[in-house]
Amino acid sequence: MHEVRMPRLTHDMQLGILVDWMVKEGKFVRRGAHLFEVETDKATVGVEAEADGVLAGICVVPGNEVPVGAMMAYLLAPGEELPAAAAQSAAAQLSAQTTPPSPSLLPRSPTVTILDPRAGGRTIASPIAKRLAAKHSVDLSALRGSGPRGRILERDVLAAVAAASAQPEAEIGIAGVGVEYDIVPLSAIRRRTGERLTASWAVTPQFVLEASVDMTEAMRWREWADGKPSITALLVRVVAAALRAHPEINVTFVDGELRRYRRVNVGVAVATPVGLMVPVVHDADLLSLQAIAVRLEAIQAAAAEGRFAPADLSGGTLTISNLGPLGIDAFTAVVNPPQAAILAVGQIISTPVGRNGTIELRPMMCLRLSADHRALDGALAAPFLSDFRAMLENLWRLL
Repeated sequence: MHEVRMPRLTHDMQLGILVDWMVKEGKFVRRGAHLFEVETDKATVGVEAEADGVLAGICVVPGNEVPVGAMMAYLLAPGEELPAAAAQSAAAQLSAQTTPPSPSLLPRSPTVTILDPRAGGRTIASPIAKRLAAKHSVDLSALRGSGPRGRILERDVLAAVAAASAQPEAEIGIAGVGVEYDIVPLSAIRRRTGERLTASWAVTPQFVLEASVDMTEAMRWREWADGKPSITALLVRVVAAALRAHPEINVTFVDGELRRYRRVNVGVAVATPVGLMVPVVHDADLLSLQAIAVRLEAIQAAAAEGRFAPADLSGGTLTISNLGPLGIDAFTAVVNPPQAAILAVGQIISTPVGRNGTIELRPMMCLRLSADHRALDGALAAPFLSDFRAMLENLWRLL
């Protein structure tokens, strides 16, 4: 009998939300087959079976938060039966209830009324369903659960919220004017991103340096290069070279000590259907531009579905956030902990620039480097940003 437990999918993972079982209880599964999916604070990840066996004794249903290492089910060898104690334990866990957050600590939301009450009995709901219900003032006793034994799941509460939002209520604003609104439930990833960056802004002293880079030579080089690599691919390649030349930037400040990373792993902020994610190009300083371009194509494909492997999202040492393709001229990004810096990149704009006593139109791009002042200061960050600009303006020499 093999125990199926919640794996630790990232180094800082404490719990995961079971999205769904990909195999029905009582069915045989081969080792390495897709057994279940877990939503972490970073991605939705498919987990493989670690052994051959018949899935039995499921003690977690979709929508539940599961601590790392917690029992989820068993895989039985052919002819093996689930011990009575294990079956009783699974049944007890399925019926276990936890206390939802106090409504007084949650944001105000319009009350949702559901006209489809359940037929008596004790209301059984997953922890995440309880939290959503408390947040959106949904009466759980009025819902019909779609889970086993009528258990109310996250999707049931979201459906109720969506149905109620079709008739938005008015709330008195600051100026005393009624404002209509719809409730948009947050994904776990978007909620976690907000929490992390709020903590970063509140705890991390940050400063920002800005530089404009002339992209004339970079644009010419890109037209000449095989495959016409994207601007983001060029940025990853050049920032990796700059980090290798300035290892004092490739650091983190953790537990009161400064740690210098041995590898250069460049994170690239990308939008996904479930929120912002930062997949990583590992050892970017050792990769060719073509290899980086291929890696970024794979990242974009995964981002379209919001699905990355845990390794794809771990180990970043500096992040690039490029909003140029979205028409943004310049912006300031918030440091992505535990990294010490993030580079914000705007679009390339034809700008009048003084050159040798004359005014010329040049393709200029704005760079803003946000840095953790505990790990870096201007005397360290300025030479890095200056050299990064010089490398972009002299790509022929670098590449």
